[in-house]
Amino acid sequence: MNRPIRRMASLVFAMFLALMTMATYVQYVQAPKLNSDARNARTLYREYGTERGPIIVDGESIVVSTAVDDPYKYQREYKAGSAYAHITGYFSTAHNSMTGIERAENGVLGGSDSALTTQRIQEMISGSHRKGGAVSLTLNPAAQGRHRGPWKPARRRRRRRSEDRCDPRPGLDAVLRPQPAGDP
Repeated sequence: MNRPIRRMASLVFAMFLALMTMATYVQYVQAPKLNSDARNARTLYREYGTERGPIIVDGESIVVSTAVDDPYKYQREYKAGSAYAHITGYFSTAHNSMTGIERAENGVLGGSDSALTTQRIQEMISGSHRKGGAVSLTLNPAAQGRHRGPWKPARRRRRRRSEDRCDPRPGLDAVLRPQPAGDP
């Protein structure tokens, strides 16, 4: 083989090797970073296309996912409106954001938490769609409903514009109420 052809073959081999190295680097090293990028539309469609789990208070679902006919497939429905809005937060496709319990328990609600590994394996074997897990809150719905109206300030002492009536033991919050409240 003459010298110019050998150099050209070596150059093509080096370029092919560089191309394969970069493709491997992007697919295996940068994949987690690219998947977590907020500008990645495929990640958004995958997350919003998952049936998220319900948020439950006293055995009743206050937030559920309902099937819709659009690219996102599911929409969150907040049944209690503003009564629990400050606690549950929101899961918004329009603003690409989430707050409150929707954000804090995103792994469980979205079905990606390690506690749901058994469920994910069952869904993979059965071929069913991925579903999120339920999150149960320890709020008292009767007390929460009583504290929805306007504040009646005490005459002798000043009150703040938000209220937390909590039991100091873990998991026994009775009432969480903001002022003003919004409807997600």
